[in-house]
Amino acid sequence: MARKLLLNEHVILTLIIINALVVFLLGFPQVPHAVQERLLLLDHAITLCFVLEMAFKLQRDSTRGFFKDPWNRFDFVVIALSLPSLAEWFTDAHLGAYGFIVALRTVRVAKLVRSVRFLPNIDKLIKGMHRAVRASFLVFVVFAIALFIVALLSQRLFGALAPAYFGDPLRALYSVFKVFTVEGWFEVPDQVAAQLPPVLAYLARGYFATILLAGGIIGLSLVNSIFVDAMVEDNTDELEAKVDVLTGEVRALRRELDERHRAAQGGGA
Repeated sequence: MARKLLLNEHVILTLIIINALVVFLLGFPQVPHAVQERLLLLDHAITLCFVLEMAFKLQRDSTRGFFKDPWNRFDFVVIALSLPSLAEWFTDAHLGAYGFIVALRTVRVAKLVRSVRFLPNIDKLIKGMHRAVRASFLVFVVFAIALFIVALLSQRLFGALAPAYFGDPLRALYSVFKVFTVEGWFEVPDQVAAQLPPVLAYLARGYFATILLAGGIIGLSLVNSIFVDAMVEDNTDELEAKVDVLTGEVRALRRELDERHRAAQGGGA
C-alpha cells in the first residue's frame, strides 16, 4: 500500500505542497513552540516519505535506471542532505548544537524545487535554457573579461577618491557591475564627481556614461538577445521543419500536375 502511494506522482506533489506550507509556517517566530514542534515532526515525516519513495524507485528501476533520470539525481542529493537533520528524530542527541546540521536544515527548502518537475513542458524549457547558456557562453566570457578590465582601471583611477566603491579590486568589481546592470549608474559617478574639480568631474561622469552605454545598454542587450534567441531556437526549428514539409508537398504536387499536363498534350497530339 505504501509503495503504491509513494510511487504515485499526485501523492508526491501533494506532500511537496504540504511541506511548502510547513516550511512557510516555520518561518514565523511568533508561532508557539508546541506548534513548531508538531510542524517539525510533520516535516520529518514528509522527509521520511521522500526517503521511502527513493528506496521504492531504486527497487523498481534498478540503480542504473534510477540515476539515469536527472530529476532522480537531484532528488537523491536533496534527500541525502536532509538525512542528518532527520536523524534527530530517531535519536535523543540534540544535533542542532552542530552548526553544519543547522545549515543542512535549510536544505528542506530545496525540496520544494521538486514541484517544478510537475509543470507542463518543463523538460522542453530546461533544454532551451541549457541551449541558451551554451550559445551565450562566449559572450558571457567576453563580458566578464571586460568587467574585470574596467574594474581594475576604475580602481586605479578612483580608489583614493571613493574608497567605499573602489577601495580594492573586489569593491571595484561590484561597483562597475552595478553600473553595467544600470543599478548604480548615478550614485557611483556622483560619489566620484563630488571629490573632483568641475572639469574632472565632467570627465569622470563621461567615463561612467561610456561604461553604462557600452556595458549596460549595448552589452547586456546583446547578451539578452542571444540568450532569448537560443531559447526559442527549438520553436523556430519546428516551424522550419513544417515549412520544409509543406514545400516538399507543393513541389511534388507541381511535378504531378506537370506530368498530367504533358500527358494531356501528348494525348491531344
